[in-house]
Parts: sequence; C-alpha cells; structure tokens
Amino acid sequence: MLTVIFLLVGLIGMFFATSGSDVFCAFTACSVISFIVTLIVNGVGRYMQVDNIESIIEHEKVKVILERKAERLVEDCTLWLGEKYPDIEKGIFDKLTPDTISMFAVHYPEIQSAKVLTDLANKIVNLKSQAYREEANIEMYKKMVRVGKRNPWFIPWFIPIQ
Repeated sequence: MLTVIFLLVGLIGMFFATSGSDVFCAFTACSVISFIVTLIVNGVGRYMQVDNIESIIEHEKVKVILERKAERLVEDCTLWLGEKYPDIEKGIFDKLTPDTISMFAVHYPEIQSAKVLTDLANKIVNLKSQAYREEANIEMYKKMVRVGKRNPWFIPWFIPIQ
C-alpha cells in the first residue's frame, strides 16, 4: 500500500520535472523511499506479530500452570479433609473440584470454621480467577494476531500467521 502511494507520488513528480534526468531522479528517489518505508513498516509489523504470538504461547502456559496448581490444592484439601473429618462421606470429596470448593464449605458449616480449608478455598478461587484472566489475555492477543493478518499495510507473506 505504501509502495503504491510513493510510486504515485513519483509519477506525479515526473509531470513537474523539467528534464528527462529530473524525471528519472524523482522516480528513483520515490522508489527508494517507498522501499525503505515499506521495509520499516513491515519489519515493525513482523516484530509485533511475533511478539503477540509469543505472548499467546506464554499466557497459555501460565494458564495451564495455574489450573494445575489449583487442582493440586484441591487434592491436598481432599487429603486434609479425609484425615480431619473421617465421619463425613468420602464420596463427597471425590466430587471436589476447583470450581466447587467454595460451595462445599457452605454446605458443611463445621468445615467452614477450619482456617486451613478457608485459606485453601481462597487460594483456589484466586488461582481460578488468575487462570480466567490469562484466558482473557490469550483471547486479546489472538485478536491482535488476527488484526495483524488483515492489516493492508503489511506484505502478507512477510507477517507470520502463527
């Protein structure tokens, strides 16, 4: 797109030139300038696209780590509850997930008073919130990659897709 604009400027400059060498110089100068500007614009676009792709990969890995950590905390919580409260049905503990841990404490008020469980539930809820924020960041960077692919100022084969 920029190349076309600069070539048009060069062609217009040819009409105002007084001699043949002026026409050639004007056209050559505009061509060189358009080539340099195109390289700069596409170089910056390529860098931004690669950065966005790497950010997607990073946020996906962070999300997986946060979810794994939340699941590990649930396993620790299940072990702690199994030792601390053997009279409560153990089948309930098998259904414990990072999403249901806070509801579990509401149904059993005697467990809610346990400081360890409430701290664990708060940590798990916080980890899940962070994982959802990472998911939102992933979607934001995917959008930026899609926009970069459709940008008319970039040469399509020069910009990485993913």
